[in-house]
Amino acid sequence: MEESFEYHGYDCIGYNERVNFDGSQYTVGVLNDTKAEYLFTETISITGTAIACLFSNRNSDQTLPYLKERVELKVKARIDSGEFESDGRYVNQITSTSKDETPEPIDEQLIAVKVLTTLHNIRKITPASYKSEKMELKGFCYLFNIKEELLFYILSILEEKKYIVVQNIESGNIYILAEGIEQLKRLKTESPVKIEVSENTLPKLWDVFISHASEDKEEIVEPLALELQKYGIKV
Repeated sequence: MEESFEYHGYDCIGYNERVNFDGSQYTVGVLNDTKAEYLFTETISITGTAIACLFSNRNSDQTLPYLKERVELKVKARIDSGEFESDGRYVNQITSTSKDETPEPIDEQLIAVKVLTTLHNIRKITPASYKSEKMELKGFCYLFNIKEELLFYILSILEEKKYIVVQNIESGNIYILAEGIEQLKRLKTESPVKIEVSENTLPKLWDVFISHASEDKEEIVEPLALELQKYGIKV
């Protein structure tokens, strides 16, 4: 059974499937401008063993709502952050061993860039109502595999620096200020190692481009690139 919803101008279609005998998966496809093809799809699958571990029953009726919520929130965060390629297929599998995995450490400045980029995109998409729009905080955490506590910490720092306004952190009612947009530009052009997030409107060969001096390649750039790739970020 298909379910559809609209988010920031994108038509999205979700559907559930049974996989691996007793597993399940939920997919949301985001339609492109022609409405004839998917711009990208987001899928989360879960094994039967993981279902039993989470809900004490392989046939639990909690499985579908659990997957549906995660996928839909992740899709919204992906749209707002611009973290997708045309015809991208994004798949995450939950197993009995992966369900309790602790997120690996990730650079806080990189997450700050992603936060500012997301809020900047929301402001550009909804210029007349951006102050009342909401950032999908849970979806953001699912997308970048970080804990909510880390995201709240980074938001508090960005607010203290007067880059953003947090009206209600629980609901995600947050917006970016002009100084935050300027800071985002500065962060994208930092040296000697600079991180540039591709613009949403351009075809993306990478999610992050690292410009560096030749002597930094082995000691700085390659370890950074490997760390980013662990999170599905193309470098």
